[in-house]
Amino acid sequence: TFRPLNPIRNWEIAEFQVFGSGHVQRSVFTTAVLDFGEPVVFSTLRWRGDLPDDARVSIRTRTGSSPDPNIYELETDIPDEFRPISREEFQRAGFSERRTRLDEANWSFWSSPYEWESGLRDTSLAEHLWQDGTPILSPGPNRYLQVKILFHSTQAQAARLQDLEIQFSRPAAERVVAEIWPLDVDRIEPSTFTYSVLP
Repeated sequence: TFRPLNPIRNWEIAEFQVFGSGHVQRSVFTTAVLDFGEPVVFSTLRWRGDLPDDARVSIRTRTGSSPDPNIYELETDIPDEFRPISREEFQRAGFSERRTRLDEANWSFWSSPYEWESGLRDTSLAEHLWQDGTPILSPGPNRYLQVKILFHSTQAQAARLQDLEIQFSRPAAERVVAEIWPLDVDRIEPSTFTYSVLP
């Protein structure tokens, strides 16, 4: 409600601003699909930020071998039956006729949440040595990676994430064949085995 103090004079409002206080209770940030150019091995994940007592942060990852984690589908004339379509067709289709689902053949599911303390950057260690961080739970080697961050805040307290880093490298081998010898031994006496690995 706006009440002019001097209603006799002409006046007008050009603009006004309204500011709230506090934090959004729940927010989600999902990165774009990160393309590493070739299949890589994902090692560790680390971040810097602040996590107050009443706030929570859930960080998850997923990896894949195709540039899009989704399969796009359109409903057919048969109820509850869908056929695959392209992303462009999906964007043109009506909301009630279309759906997406995870491309399980090429993408992993979201990982379990990473513990905040285990991935927190240790400033007492040399940054370039990567002696801190938490192991990435999503499978590799893979070319693509996606990160989802879920923030739970209270009116007074919210988490703050300054940066997030991913350590990765080229795989030492794309495929490993191994064998153990001998195949048959005496079950009572201790035996020595040879384990051979061929990358």
